[in-house]
Amino acid sequence: MSSNELDQAKDEAADRARSQATRVTFWNDDAADGIPQMHVMNRSADPVSDVVVLARAGVPRTDKTTPLGPQSDKFILAIGNIAPCTDFTITADALVNKNSKQVLFSEHVVALEVVFVSFDDSGGAEWVRTVKDLLKADDPSVNATVQVEPDKIPQLFLASVRVQQPQRAASCDSA
Repeated sequence: MSSNELDQAKDEAADRARSQATRVTFWNDDAADGIPQMHVMNRSADPVSDVVVLARAGVPRTDKTTPLGPQSDKFILAIGNIAPCTDFTITADALVNKNSKQVLFSEHVVALEVVFVSFDDSGGAEWVRTVKDLLKADDPSVNATVQVEPDKIPQLFLASVRVQQPQRAASCDSA
């Protein structure tokens, strides 16, 4: 096998390995009733596991340079598994403190923002998706990209979802 063929084979293997991960996405918006919500979508034909979201909640900045101001609360949400072709929707009023079960955010929260989502694909590879990147978890740039050191973020807390709202991802019907 020539060097070019070997390089091509490696590239094709990397593309196959990334294939499912590219179909896991997230975004933020407001529900019809105006309650902020986050979506984590698995548009692939296989489930993803160990899904963890780092997000922020708070009041948007008035200058609109970033969605949330510096006083936003950061939280970690361990979702677990997301089935194939599923849009997992999380509304602000459904987030509760994992330990106390108290609702985390009141009506003053007018925005949610996903910082990153980490997950394992069906082959067991670990991935981290940010707004700008999709990286293997063992990529050296992950720590610089996600910039999360839980012991240095005093306002970081664990959340859980009181009511889960998974829905079929419409984009899978045409995939």
